[in-house]
Amino acid sequence: MLAEFHFLRPAWLLLLLPLAWLWWQLLRGRLQSGNWGRVVDAHLLPMLLTEDSRSRSRLAPHLLGLAWFILALALAGPAWQRLPQPVYQVQQYRVIALDLSLPMNVADLKPSRLGRARFAVIDLVKQMDEGQVALIGFGAEPYVVSPLTSDGATIIAQVPLLGTDLLPTNGPARADLALDLAGELLSQAGAKDGDVILLSNRVGELQRAVDAAGRLGKRGYRVSVVGIGDAAGGPLPLPNGGFAKNPRGEIVISKLETEPLVSVARAGTGRYVELLPGGQAIETLSPAPSNRTAAIDAASPDQPEADQWREAGPWLVLLLLPLAALAFRRGWIGPLALTAALLLPVPDAHALDWGSLWWRDDQRAMRQLQAGDPAGAATLFERNDWRAAAAYEAGDFDHALEALGQTAAAPEADNATPYNRGNALARLGRLDEAIAAYDEALDIASDDADARHNRDLVQRLLDRQREQNRQDQNQQDPNRQSNMQQSPEQSEAQSQGQSDSDQQGEQSQQDGQGSGQDVDRDSDARRDQQNAEREPAA
Repeated sequence: MLAEFHFLRPAWLLLLLPLAWLWWQLLRGRLQSGNWGRVVDAHLLPMLLTEDSRSRSRLAPHLLGLAWFILALALAGPAWQRLPQPVYQVQQYRVIALDLSLPMNVADLKPSRLGRARFAVIDLVKQMDEGQVALIGFGAEPYVVSPLTSDGATIIAQVPLLGTDLLPTNGPARADLALDLAGELLSQAGAKDGDVILLSNRVGELQRAVDAAGRLGKRGYRVSVVGIGDAAGGPLPLPNGGFAKNPRGEIVISKLETEPLVSVARAGTGRYVELLPGGQAIETLSPAPSNRTAAIDAASPDQPEADQWREAGPWLVLLLLPLAALAFRRGWIGPLALTAALLLPVPDAHALDWGSLWWRDDQRAMRQLQAGDPAGAATLFERNDWRAAAAYEAGDFDHALEALGQTAAAPEADNATPYNRGNALARLGRLDEAIAAYDEALDIASDDADARHNRDLVQRLLDRQREQNRQDQNQQDPNRQSNMQQSPEQSEAQSQGQSDSDQQGEQSQQDGQGSGQDVDRDSDARRDQQNAEREPAA
């Protein structure tokens, strides 16, 4: 038993280092005499201190050190008793069949089809967090590169060595034979379900491959296919250099045969994906779900073991209870707790409104709005659209515009939001922005008569202002030229007339601005009022 004694969390033993330093200071006498030892001679100190205070001063540090020591040991988690625990393993199986025939050397994918397929195999192996995976290489005949194993790192280490020159025979790829071999591996492992993933640009004899995939699908295995290549294809390189040619002397172009590959995946109740940059297609081929688990005998020498230790730390904590009771009796814990409470941050104090106990802020704001206090309601409303309506009614158009801007990104936003924003902008004299807001409202609801009317009205006001500005500008230019040719007396008279004209223009502009306030018709006011007067839900 002592041979198996260990700590589950040994880092907590570092708490003993400051305890050792404090104990050493105590032994040196720095903590024993307390503050009186600094101002009273040593031979007079026993006469000033009572026996009870001296014994208490000696006992308290020792009890505190003992509690510290026990707590550090308990946190470290002492354990020496092993608890046998059954281990369960998720049964997931995957067999990867990689085409190693000569067409995999085509460079329509960079650096080549085989180079990209190697990366795909590594990604497929890494997807298997639990379970077993196997790798098959096939051409005219299939070969087992790695049987089913839970050590995916071994398969990943072999992937860079795979090449088309490893197969003893070169010929058309036989996907049907590779699928049959994958089924044998799964059957030998006793798998009731699993994945078979075929990586190739073609299947060879289509009917045989479809039949082989169908047999696997009926046995509960899912057959998925990863298409390697491009629809345009590329020339087929030969092992000795050059490219393969047909009897007519034309270079053979190897293409991705999509339809046969899709047929095989459909027969195997799986998925067909094409290899894309970044590995997005591979991520869709997640392992087949399986709810079955198998228990592993922990006593078996050829199976992994999992140990669980019985921790004795909680029992050590019980030894602290008498010390805690003694500390309460001697009055140590009370002052410490009071000091800790005084160090805690004090929460902010807020005045309590009696109405806030029974109504939400939106409900209180609605009552103020109905009582004729829209400015106060605008400060209480939590919903942005209601706060905007209250601020608009109070004449605070800047605040209303700010609240409407927040409403545009809120869930309560609707087609009335840009309409109301246009009204606020028109009230502020920002006519161009108001027209843009009305256009946005009409894009949402083209039959909104109020928005169309207000837009036309603001447009007329804007056109009137622009026309007035042009007339003022045209009137000033001829006057400036004529003033250069007039006598001083004539110039002064002309200047006086121009001043009168400017005053008339300003008065006209003010009239236009005042007309802009007519944007809000009765229908607009009713709309804002309806938005604000909806009683919030309790």
